[in-house]
Amino acid sequence: MKVETLSPERQESMPMDGPGSIDKREATGPLAVPKWVATALPHLGFLGLVGLVTFLRWKVLQATDYPPGLDGGNWLAYGHALLGEHVRSSSLVYPPVVPIQAVVSEWLFGSFTGLRLLALVASVAPAIGLYVLLADGGLSWRAAVLAGFLASSCATGQAVDCGGQPQSLGLGILPGFILTLERVLLSRRPVTALPRSSLLLFATS
Repeated sequence: MKVETLSPERQESMPMDGPGSIDKREATGPLAVPKWVATALPHLGFLGLVGLVTFLRWKVLQATDYPPGLDGGNWLAYGHALLGEHVRSSSLVYPPVVPIQAVVSEWLFGSFTGLRLLALVASVAPAIGLYVLLADGGLSWRAAVLAGFLASSCATGQAVDCGGQPQSLGLGILPGFILTLERVLLSRRPVTALPRSSLLLFATS
């Protein structure tokens, strides 16, 4: 029996049935997706869902002539007091983040529109914080789905309607606070920990 010996060129051109050849065909097939695209798709999907929820809530807020919640005026008063305009008693104190945000929103967009925009940001803040925490753990699409449920839930929207902007913003900052605290504690160089520790200072205020 005559056995034909294949040249190296013919051996490379012939298909192989081994696992390595299957992986190669899959990597170069029509369904192959670049790694950066696969990484970006969950982020884009979550941002699209948050954008849709924000748009729908904005339409609801525009349907009324009243600001969201009953505490917006208090935050504006506290914010102006922090900036030197004492319209409330100086003995009253409040954490400065939300009052300053309310005053800045008022300067940029007016009183009602500024408070509405602050309410919109606060309503999706818990979902954004949850997504950052889960995505950092490598959950990818599962993080987008779970955080999307939280973004569209009535709990986050109703809390803002009742004046829960500080609480909602705090829930949104909390996951980032946890991640930042972990990195600060695990950092071996104090210089690299300084920017992250500044975020902790902002979160606790």
